[in-house]
Amino acid sequence: MSLMKRSLIIISTFTVMASPLLMLNACRDPLFDENDQLREEIIIVHDGAMEKIGLLYDLQKRLNTKTGCSTECVEYIHTLQQADEAMFAWMRQYRPLPADKDLEDDTRYRRQQLEQIKEVQRLMEKAIREAETYLKGSA
Repeated sequence: MSLMKRSLIIISTFTVMASPLLMLNACRDPLFDENDQLREEIIIVHDGAMEKIGLLYDLQKRLNTKTGCSTECVEYIHTLQQADEAMFAWMRQYRPLPADKDLEDDTRYRRQQLEQIKEVQRLMEKAIREAETYLKGSA
């Protein structure tokens, strides 16, 4: 058998075997991709916010030990505590839906959860920024 004929047989065999996989991928519901992307983004935002939990505690401690903590100082402590509680409240309520649930329901749920965790992240970043600014200004 010539090299050309063997190559054609190999290519034909590969095409026949790969066609169903390519067709399945082409028929895939775009909602699956959005759902996966939302799941990944939720994890990324959550993990980024969790990295800042230690900083929240550190700033609270620094403000609490500050001599003559003013009303403003107490407000920053409270804001840091609220940000911390918001993070853990989100984690307590977050429940990925079981695999047998409707894909549209799950995607809608993930969209809502992404917005909620982004809001928690914004709250944390604002609380940190304000506390750090206060500590720098009162040093």
